[in-house]
Amino acid sequence: MRSWLVLCALYLPLTVFSTNVADDSYDDYYDEEETTSANQPTWKPSKEVPKLEAYADIFKFYDTREKIWVYNSTKKSEETCQVDDIDHTTYINVFMTRYFFLNGTINTLTINSDFGVHPTIQHTTHTYNEIQIRIPGPHDWFELRLWNSSLENGPDKNCSHGFEEITASFRKTFNYTSVCQCILRVQP
Repeated sequence: MRSWLVLCALYLPLTVFSTNVADDSYDDYYDEEETTSANQPTWKPSKEVPKLEAYADIFKFYDTREKIWVYNSTKKSEETCQVDDIDHTTYINVFMTRYFFLNGTINTLTINSDFGVHPTIQHTTHTYNEIQIRIPGPHDWFELRLWNSSLENGPDKNCSHGFEEITASFRKTFNYTSVCQCILRVQP
């Protein structure tokens, strides 16, 4: 019983003191003071930084009415001829329908995907450089995508190089052939 009275006596003055404060200087912030973390890295970042053009802002890529094809992929799947029909793009996500062949039939998947910054290339830019598609499955994968109008010439050299660097340890599959264009004639 005595310990409870002691706790009440200590707690009450603290509560009363904090509610009677008239000075609002606690809201003032000063930007001049900077602190350095005690956990500063001892290594120096690599001097060789990839060109920004190799990792363009993905929002700009998806802000189109063109169909976007999966050209190469590290995904382990029987799906082929994957093409995205963009419905609506915002600065943080994209709404699209993905069409693909699986076991000889055309399948569709409506997707709301968020843009993100991939940690492997995060230091090169502060803009979004990846799209995060949430499809149930046990593994993450990478895809190299192209606009329909870019298929004839193939991917940009910087894009191909960036894709190869990031996926060097992954098995890749070529996902697109000219036969895939027939999927566009069937969709609404």
